[in-house]
Amino acid sequence: MDKEKDLMRQEQKELLRQRVINTKELEEERELQEKVKRHKRKIRFRILIGIAVVILMGIAYFIYDIGREFRSYAIDWEFSNEGSDSLQYIAFGNSVLQYSKSGASYIDEKGAIVWTAPYEMKNPKAYVQGQYAVVADINGTTIVVVSKEKGLEGTITNGYSISKVDIAKQGMIAVVGEASEVSYINYYEKDGTPLDIEIKTPLATMGYPLSISLSPSGTQLMVSYLYVSGGLMKNKVVFYNMDEIGESYTDRLVGGFEHYSDTNTMVPIVEFLDESTAVAYGDNMLSIYSLKKQNQPSLVTEITFSTEEEEMHVESVFSDSDNIGVVLVNENDEKEIRIYDTKGKVDFSKKIDFLYDEIYIANNFVVMYNSRDCKIYNMNGGTKYDNEFESGIAKMIPTNNRKKFILVTGNKIFGIHLK
Repeated sequence: MDKEKDLMRQEQKELLRQRVINTKELEEERELQEKVKRHKRKIRFRILIGIAVVILMGIAYFIYDIGREFRSYAIDWEFSNEGSDSLQYIAFGNSVLQYSKSGASYIDEKGAIVWTAPYEMKNPKAYVQGQYAVVADINGTTIVVVSKEKGLEGTITNGYSISKVDIAKQGMIAVVGEASEVSYINYYEKDGTPLDIEIKTPLATMGYPLSISLSPSGTQLMVSYLYVSGGLMKNKVVFYNMDEIGESYTDRLVGGFEHYSDTNTMVPIVEFLDESTAVAYGDNMLSIYSLKKQNQPSLVTEITFSTEEEEMHVESVFSDSDNIGVVLVNENDEKEIRIYDTKGKVDFSKKIDFLYDEIYIANNFVVMYNSRDCKIYNMNGGTKYDNEFESGIAKMIPTNNRKKFILVTGNKIFGIHLK
């Protein structure tokens, strides 16, 4: 009996010891878990603090950048260009396409000539879209297609005298050629291969094409036609589709708008802003179209500039993919800049008395300049730069950096940044 009691005591002691050990292990585990939780909380707190600091710094810089006014500039690089009187320039990629009657060259953002594409033209005019550009011999028959990366992509010999050209972002080219009493719209791949599409537009029935614009994909074409009806000059805007959608329509014409004659409006410029938004710039009104249904273009809104209180007409137009800009002039020759969004809402309006040679939108800046002076506004109408360039300005070209520009003078090209 005594032995059995001793055994029982031993077992009870062992059980008690195990409970003590287990309890201690549980407490240690709980303490470890609590430490891990506290550590994680500290890390999360530090991350949140870091994010908050970054956000606050971003907001502070944004506020600073909006209010900051640049007062001078510095030269980053310089490129001498002899015989530059016959050269022309257009923004291309992050730099500039230089072209003349004998060839085109791409000058990169460091002022180096990357490639040259030789040709012979009498009246060259360049058109750029994204990474591609064409140089067309207006009233001639030759077109050269180039890309930023490759240089020469292809050469086109059009069958009719060239009057209008446009290029899509993927390199498709639309060409308006003129023959006696007829215009022809033809299409080419970027390598110069002709597509099996030709639209014949007789002057007597369709009218004369004033302006054309390809959508970014190249599958849609917008054209402004000037025509005569009842002895009066009138205007209409039409849309063509080069994709499968257009195959079931006569001449691929999927929609048109002829109401401009009601307001005696001429539409000298049409433009696709993106694949589903297009703009017709009239001399006294602005029309925004939707192409969300490619076989059913629709008028989103129309803005008339002349009212009973004030007669205004359009002097200049400019745009990017999100903004539509016009410079309006009233009967007293007073000028006003207006920037609209793609729904027709005014985002920015400003009276100006500046005599400019060119105006454009780039990197959320409105840039205006003449042969010596330059003014730059942000999209709130605040002044970002108001100064002159001592060397003069033949062309001022934006880059992907909103503070950097390429400045073309008489015989030199400068890379500059505002400061």
